[in-house]
Amino acid sequence: MNVESLSYSLLTALFGMGTVTFFLVLLSGLMVVIRRLFDTPAEGAPTVKKGKTGNGVAETQGSEIQSGADVVDASGVPRWVIAGVLAYIAAEETAYTPYSRVWIERGRQ
Repeated sequence: MNVESLSYSLLTALFGMGTVTFFLVLLSGLMVVIRRLFDTPAEGAPTVKKGKTGNGVAETQGSEIQSGADVVDASGVPRWVIAGVLAYIAAEETAYTPYSRVWIERGRQ
């Protein structure tokens, strides 16, 4: 292989990867700015406060709601969403169980 074509290929690859990396960093910065500008909660909307156990509990105008549906995990996802996803995955898994004898026998061992 010619040294000039190798250096041209490497230079082109580095330039392309640098361009992609630059735009990904730029878009990431724009997303942070947009999130800070537009992620303010509306007035009167429930806010999430962490209790002694670390679970989030929704609070509306100073009064705590003791419902389990309002509990969120560390990333802010309500637990009922996680339970629904797990139930869906369990239902899909039972619908598509393997029927091969080898797979069934392997599971019994």
